[in-house]
Amino acid sequence: MNYKEINYKNYGRCLEINNGVIELIVTLDVGPRVIKFAFCGKENLFFEDVDRVFSSEKDEVKEVYGKDAKWYLYGGHRLWVGPEYGYTYYPDNIPIEYSVDANKFTFIQGLQTPFNLQGKTVLTIGEGAEVRVDMFLENKSDKTYEIAPWAITVMKAGGWEVFPMNTNDTGWLSNRTLMLWPYTNLNDDRISFGKEFVLLKQDKEKKTPLKVGMDNNNGWSAYINDGVTFLKKFEYDQNAAYTDNGCNFETYTSEYMTEIESLGKLVKLVPGETASHYEEWKLFDTVPEKCDCPDEMGKRILEIIK
Repeated sequence: MNYKEINYKNYGRCLEINNGVIELIVTLDVGPRVIKFAFCGKENLFFEDVDRVFSSEKDEVKEVYGKDAKWYLYGGHRLWVGPEYGYTYYPDNIPIEYSVDANKFTFIQGLQTPFNLQGKTVLTIGEGAEVRVDMFLENKSDKTYEIAPWAITVMKAGGWEVFPMNTNDTGWLSNRTLMLWPYTNLNDDRISFGKEFVLLKQDKEKKTPLKVGMDNNNGWSAYINDGVTFLKKFEYDQNAAYTDNGCNFETYTSEYMTEIESLGKLVKLVPGETASHYEEWKLFDTVPEKCDCPDEMGKRILEIIK
């Protein structure tokens, strides 16, 4: 396992991690963000907002964090706080702390004042192309918050996303939740639904965003781009509450990128306690042959990731 501090593009100090198979770069001067994830020597699969196109200067952000507060997307993978509220847009534009223990890399964010929440991300690097991502939100305030860890991975433009729908037999009862955002149009040709899978195509020419959410009890989504398949696995508890009316999985796409989002359990986090959530990532150096049938694409993805 090799790692070193580098200066990466306009992100300032970053930690570069390399196990001989995969490479990750994590920002240290802001965030943190896992800003790069790729096979060694290959193209980054994550979106990098080097032009700082995405930022937020909403009035509610300024009311909480000050008149000059500005939140930046930056790109890559981030730990956020759900449901979407003022504390979600904490302007994480200051340096972070990190530590290394063998193949485990811990990144600790600054205290998110005035809410006094603190995020921590732990990357455990495997010997191959796999990474475990553990995320924690600690309540260091004297208040109780009803929140959930929100893990958002921003993928580079040009790819296709495939994810499963629930197929458990519930008889006469419904077996899945599908949530839509105000700007989402189900006639949008970027998204298509099969019986078992959903296919979402990122389109650089489509300026209107699209977002859907669901209870994904299979706990995975895949993104194919640049000859590589990225698999993101996450937990699901059928007895737990989740944000956005029961969504543990959401995905968003725009002309710039696609976000693959998983959410931890919605909990009442009392002072001194920590909420946790984890994901497992893996890269495959092959992609399925593309077709427009969601269920067929799902089957082809399964042949790769099984």
